[in-house]
Amino acid sequence: MPYSSLLFILYFLPITAGVYYLLRFSQRFQNVWLLLASFIFYAWSKPVHIIFLLVSIAANYCLGLVIVRRQQKEVSAKPVLTAACVFNLVLLFIYNYLSPLAAGIGSFFSLDTTAVTSILAPLGIVLITMHVISYLVDIYRQDVKMDTNPVNFALYISFFPLLLGGPILQYGDVVRQIGHRKTMWGDFSQGVCRFVVGLGKIVLIADAMGLIADHVFSLSAMSGSLTSVPAALTWVGLIAFTLQIYHTLSGYTDIALGLGRMFGFRYRENFNYPYIALSITDFWSRWYTSLLSWFHNYVLDPLTVRNSSHDRLVRNMFLMWMLIGLMFGGGWTFLLWGILNAALLVFERVTEFDDLSISRIVRRIYVLVFMMLGWVLFRTADLYQLSVFVGNFIGANGNGFFSDTAFMIIREYWIVFLAGIVFSTPAAPKLRMLLISKNNGWTRIYTVIYPLLMGAMLLLILIFLVRSGYDPFLNDNLL
Repeated sequence: MPYSSLLFILYFLPITAGVYYLLRFSQRFQNVWLLLASFIFYAWSKPVHIIFLLVSIAANYCLGLVIVRRQQKEVSAKPVLTAACVFNLVLLFIYNYLSPLAAGIGSFFSLDTTAVTSILAPLGIVLITMHVISYLVDIYRQDVKMDTNPVNFALYISFFPLLLGGPILQYGDVVRQIGHRKTMWGDFSQGVCRFVVGLGKIVLIADAMGLIADHVFSLSAMSGSLTSVPAALTWVGLIAFTLQIYHTLSGYTDIALGLGRMFGFRYRENFNYPYIALSITDFWSRWYTSLLSWFHNYVLDPLTVRNSSHDRLVRNMFLMWMLIGLMFGGGWTFLLWGILNAALLVFERVTEFDDLSISRIVRRIYVLVFMMLGWVLFRTADLYQLSVFVGNFIGANGNGFFSDTAFMIIREYWIVFLAGIVFSTPAAPKLRMLLISKNNGWTRIYTVIYPLLMGAMLLLILIFLVRSGYDPFLNDNLL
């Protein structure tokens, strides 16, 4: 059940929110209701996958209890933590990586692997695994006290606003909110506005950019009927994907933060206009920050504590980024994407890039060039498509530069490209803050117009959803 579906917007969300606020007299009942709604959300498209979710919740809750009780008896809980992490990672491997691995082996040896390749990954398996590991490690470290209420734990794992695109929550950041939070009407209205903004990014911008990117990248695929694509068209396709991936992921974050706010939860921001970054390090401090925070806390920092030498730090950095790449998929291009980011971050650390006398314009061009190169690795399905696309991009395939199709796309979608670029910068929030800070007639006009704009945007989104069936979500492995 995508968030950007009529079923979710017109039925699931209003019913869930309505019952939730009718239960304001008891937060325990509210949590039970949110958990039930999350189970319905999870099981809607593939009911059998609810078994995975229930098994994961029950097993990890019990494992958490064992860890706590062993610590209370002053017995080492490390073997239990290790076994628990292995259990969850094995499940992740079976559902997320066994199918493509079996397909590759079957293709090479001409074997029938249909029984394995037909396995579909449950919704949000990567995010659920990361949340579970955070829970187990946090209580093992005794960074936070375990909440023994199974409903609260199950809600942390399965809360529906977080299942499709994050942000990735660390157990210590939310355990107190689950058991003790206040739900105000002001939070609800602000949450609705943030939810609509996220929907707008996905439906009005990412959808259109996704259609363009899918078409252009497909021309460079092994099965494509045309591999020699004019350079201008590949440039347009790459720009479209650059805007699509930002507005999709930041849109899902806006939706998650908005829905969470509607139900009294306050989550940390996950994006901070990364395309205006002045270095790759700065970029990754702005892009999907919960992802890097999780890997630093549970992968890089524990490895570095054991040996903080410079060489070991570099090796650990590459290891972490290779794992991040593999988290999104098992292909070579994802692995290369992770290695590229690690190499750039190590380069900036070694050269003390932030202290170099380089103009802001040159810095931003440098970031955009390498980030877009990274998006080529991220978007191409295999090394063949990567080589063909890069060859077309630089004109090395005898493909020429000019393209009537590219100019037609720009002419038809120029307003979407413009909106995608503008809303990738902090121009809109700066204008909003300027209007609010003046506290004059413009402030009062803004106060009246803003809710009307949100209502108009929601109406426009519904019109687009009725007319279009495109789903822009980029990578099922993140689900």
